[in-house]
Amino acid sequence: MAVVVRQQVMMGGAEIWVESYLPSRGLSAQEREHADRLDEHLAQVVPTLAERVSADAADEPSLVRKWYALGEALRELAGDSALVMSADIDSGDFWRAVWWYLPRELRPSGPGGEILTYGTGHKRKDHLSLCYEISAHPWDAVAWIQRWDDWHQISFRPTISRDPRVLSQLGVSINSAGRYPSRAEFRAIVKALGQRFPTRRLVNTDVLSDDEVADATRTAVEAVLGAAGADLAD
Repeated sequence: MAVVVRQQVMMGGAEIWVESYLPSRGLSAQEREHADRLDEHLAQVVPTLAERVSADAADEPSLVRKWYALGEALRELAGDSALVMSADIDSGDFWRAVWWYLPRELRPSGPGGEILTYGTGHKRKDHLSLCYEISAHPWDAVAWIQRWDDWHQISFRPTISRDPRVLSQLGVSINSAGRYPSRAEFRAIVKALGQRFPTRRLVNTDVLSDDEVADATRTAVEAVLGAAGADLAD
């Protein structure tokens, strides 16, 4: 369908925010009316999400838990089929529409502590879509993840993030290792799993037995967190 977004443009030597519709193709009056109704709904609901996320994440105050709670709220918001179209979620247009009304405390900060503006980031995934994706899993299945960046790494490997067995076994194997991997080590583990289950070769992990998935995941973790992993520590 369509959504309303605000984009910064240069006009008369100054930057101003301009309201427009996405997708940018010619839209019918009905599509624009639908987008306007959705925008009004987002204006009412999205600013209230901060309080909900704070309450939902109070039991375990970590960044991963916070963004998971935001993902749950976004999943509920996106589930309003009367207003939200799956095509707008898949294209990312819906997240751009939500971002405009998102409270500052629900926007990630940059390396210098600055509040980030909307951006798709690495591999065309924005912060809200990452929150949405992690909330598709039960919290118990992802609670072992200690850094938000680690979910970034997982989400970029569909064969890891989509098969709950791989994700679960990754947590089990890391917990069994006795220590949590550094950022470099975690990336090495995910890279090794990506080589075992390469997305580009369309490896379907569904055809593998639970034992095969567990063995491949354990092997990847042990290869990095063993003697070789010491060289990758931060």
